[in-house]
Amino acid sequence: MRKKVFLIVILILCIGLVVLTGVFFQKSRVIILANYDDISYVQKSIEVTDDELQQRVKEKLSDYVTTQEQTVAEKGYLAVLDYTTYLNDIKVAEKKDQGAILGSGFFGTEFENNIVGCNVDSNLSFAINYPSDYADSALAGKEYKFDVYIKRAMEYIYPDLNDEFAQDNLNFQSVDDFLENVKTELIIEKKEQDLDDYKTQTFQRLVANCTFYVREEDVLNRYKELVDYYALIASYQNIDVYTYAYHVLQMDKETFIDYCKCESEMYVKSVLLAQAIAVKEDLAVEEQDISEYCYSNNVFYEGDSPSEYLLNLILIDKVQNHVIS
Repeated sequence: MRKKVFLIVILILCIGLVVLTGVFFQKSRVIILANYDDISYVQKSIEVTDDELQQRVKEKLSDYVTTQEQTVAEKGYLAVLDYTTYLNDIKVAEKKDQGAILGSGFFGTEFENNIVGCNVDSNLSFAINYPSDYADSALAGKEYKFDVYIKRAMEYIYPDLNDEFAQDNLNFQSVDDFLENVKTELIIEKKEQDLDDYKTQTFQRLVANCTFYVREEDVLNRYKELVDYYALIASYQNIDVYTYAYHVLQMDKETFIDYCKCESEMYVKSVLLAQAIAVKEDLAVEEQDISEYCYSNNVFYEGDSPSEYLLNLILIDKVQNHVIS
């Protein structure tokens, strides 16, 4: 009899432990916090390549660029196309007045190779066999046929960059002064980017080394918000979210969905980790943190206070800065 009572008591204690553990998981979310005391950031040497410098110079001169209509579509020109895509002789897509720089990869390298060197106001028909190991799984192992009409080809004409132009238009005494300023600007940006990359990568490693209890509904809610965000951007271009993902993010539907799921889980874990470290280190988001973050990231919000999402991003940023300091 005593043995039976003892077993019942043990069973009750076990059930209670399971319940308490579940409650602990629900409330704490972060189960084991990894060590981050030995993390510190060391600025690495920053260099600017000639290609980076010339690309930024082109961006600086964009307001002074003129366009010239050309009769042949060449690499670097803006090509405007009408085209229809077929798979197994079935029309799967049709685009009108689609413009992009040839060589940018917007249409895909294989597609662009069939356009470069062809005359404007000409009709083309060609097929592309994508290998089975092609990077885009939506195209891999398939043959697509295209009917293309080249409507326009425009060349961008940049002004002659000399001392006189620098003085009259760029507020610099010479071209050398202008180039030095551009180089300094790039170095500052690259330093900031290097720091941001280190913060992100370090935090991701820290997330990977922690143990979490993550509720599926939290990840699902963030996933829906993320997809809705991309869908809103796509609507501005009058396309659906998966077309946007394909042309802008260079992802097929399956890859895009997986990407959003991974990003959503990472966001939830990052928030939980930031909250745990904030409690441990007695950190809190203050008005100054909000102002500095919004100013640095060109963020604006409506109403009297930021959204919960924005406050989470600000907290993550503050915790990241604390961890690497």
